[in-house]
Amino acid sequence: MDVDRELRIEPYRGAARAARRFVEDAIRDWRLGPRAREITLVSHELIANAFLHARSAALLRLRRRTDSLLVEVADTDPRLPCPTLVHSLLRTSGRGLMIVELLSLRWGVRPVDAGKVVWAELPLTGARHTLDAPPARPRNPV
Repeated sequence: MDVDRELRIEPYRGAARAARRFVEDAIRDWRLGPRAREITLVSHELIANAFLHARSAALLRLRRRTDSLLVEVADTDPRLPCPTLVHSLLRTSGRGLMIVELLSLRWGVRPVDAGKVVWAELPLTGARHTLDAPPARPRNPV
């Protein structure tokens, strides 16, 4: 069961809200309510990073599979993300990819002709990381 949804979105004032609505609609339509918080948060972090660093339009793609959901965000910036190694509880930024890593089965980035695609795969069945029960220590990105 592979189903895709895409949203091309420009970085304007209401863009984050529009992306969130798009994700919430997919969650509702695909009956993914038990994973809604994780899916919404990971999607938001990836799209926010694209807007912050690429400062251009982005393509948000959700790929529903039998046991997982792949969240992909394509942007025009060829620079690869560089996760912060030292995380401070006092910092107000730089924690997005750490959150993505904690909540996903795996995540990564692939260069494309016009920039890059940052992706995260979230579990829909079985064991999972949740906002209420993060792993004891962060895993290294794949």
